[in-house]
Amino acid sequence: MDTNKAVDMVNDIAPEHLELLIKNAKNVVPKIYNAGAIFVGYNTATAVGDYWAGPSHVLPTNASAKYSSGLSVMTFMKRSSYIELKKVNSVIKKQIADFANAEGLLNHKKSIEVRK
Repeated sequence: MDTNKAVDMVNDIAPEHLELLIKNAKNVVPKIYNAGAIFVGYNTATAVGDYWAGPSHVLPTNASAKYSSGLSVMTFMKRSSYIELKKVNSVIKKQIADFANAEGLLNHKKSIEVRK
């Protein structure tokens, strides 16, 4: 099977565990963005990740690696976004208003339209 086709299939399936037993793994790994954990090489069995290397048993199942990561310390970190727009111009206002309108969020649309 063609490597690119295989990578596309992996990203579509979004496996919990992926073992890569191929010669060019270091070239392929950067193309894989939907896998809970990627185990590279013959000696790197899934058990290495579960019991020794650290990713843990708690990995995304049922293709949820498309939008979720495995359990880690980051799971318990709280973040806040900081947004500051010093000046709003007519182009920015129109873009934001158009998005809000498309989503049917008319008060969001109004909230940007009243800004100077």
